[in-house]
Amino acid sequence: MADELFVYSDGGARGNPGDAGIGIVISKPEGTVLCEFKSYIGRATNNQAEYTALIKALELEENNNQGLRTCSIILIGLPSFGCM
Repeated sequence: MADELFVYSDGGARGNPGDAGIGIVISKPEGTVLCEFKSYIGRATNNQAEYTALIKALELEENNNQGLRTCSIILIGLPSFGCM
């Protein structure tokens, strides 16, 4: 069984659409940071940036079985629409 990790992701755009970026932090529960990632993704909407951050976070977390933590309402709301 893999060690528990926390995967945090966020994305945002200045303007909608506008210049956009993403950020991801993968850490152990006690706070030890294992990976930090940030990237400018070009012109995108806020929702596109949020989704791009989620996809990149899942790519970085190789096992794809860890809990994802996000403050993104768009991502939190997906299960209620049957999307996740």
